Amino acid sequence: MELSIIIPVYNVEKYLRRCIRSILKQSYKDYEIILVDDGSTDSSGRQCETICEEYPLITRVIHKVNGGLSSARNAGLTVARGHYIMFLDSDDWIEKDCLEKFSRLFKENYDLIMGRSWSIDQWGHKVPKLPYKVPIGLYDKHIYVKKCLCNENDISFCSPFYLYRREYIEKSKLSFYNGIIHEDELWMPIALLKAETIYVSDIFFYYHFIRTGSIMHSPNYKYSASCTLKICRILDKEFAMYSRDEVRWMRNRLAMLFLRAIPQLKDSSVYIKNFKRDFPLKNAVTARQVIKSTLYYLSPGLYCKIIRKFRGYHK
Repeated sequence: MELSIIIPVYNVEKYLRRCIRSILKQSYKDYEIILVDDGSTDSSGRQCETICEEYPLITRVIHKVNGGLSSARNAGLTVARGHYIMFLDSDDWIEKDCLEKFSRLFKENYDLIMGRSWSIDQWGHKVPKLPYKVPIGLYDKHIYVKKCLCNENDISFCSPFYLYRREYIEKSKLSFYNGIIHEDELWMPIALLKAETIYVSDIFFYYHFIRTGSIMHSPNYKYSASCTLKICRILDKEFAMYSRDEVRWMRNRLAMLFLRAIPQLKDSSVYIKNFKRDFPLKNAVTARQVIKSTLYYLSPGLYCKIIRKFRGYHK
């Protein structure tokens, strides 16, 4: 089997069928669909069972206690059989015949294959996820990371926008960290550092649906920021295993994440104590991050005050 499509499912009864239809309509058929019902409290779990009954040869269902997106993806990985892995969120969907286009790349055994995506809102407004700074082609991890992160490009840090060779995931012992949001900010740096071959394609395949009320778009600043800072601590330890030059651009992103998160905390003093004052400054590379890090180093309180006012946090 060439492809396993892992779909975490939690309270998406309005959107799940649309997601599944986008797969079933593909001209390419050498895939399995793994639905992971993460303790849904609406009809999503029953829909998973119905879909499995309708398409028993290609669909598998896992029911589990609610544990979050990371837990659901990990559960899917434990049973996946495909040569490649795709993560598809259950309120998103994929473009017609995109799997046929990707299948031509599977035989090359790239560790990661990156595709292109759109953002689309509930009114149907569609725009490409921008910017795509990295030209089409094959890269080793160091060149790819530099080309992405010197532009501070968020696109490269969304796990569903890649296809992953399963053997590479298993060999690298990759898994999603449980109990946090922004899990891709932790998964993707480690996944990129462990990859040997990364192919950037021009295949537009993924529709990222932006809906009100989703976890990622809810203004729970404290939870969001505390998760990001936890990721910063973990990545700081992970990066210590590599030479400074290898993770130079990764560390610049670490500074960016830290400086983005701290002002979101109404009482940031408690969290600041967990990091040395020069944490962002020692990691910053680009002029923008160096300037912001210097301001933070001189006065963390003033930095947070300025950013809170500019961003409108805690109004």
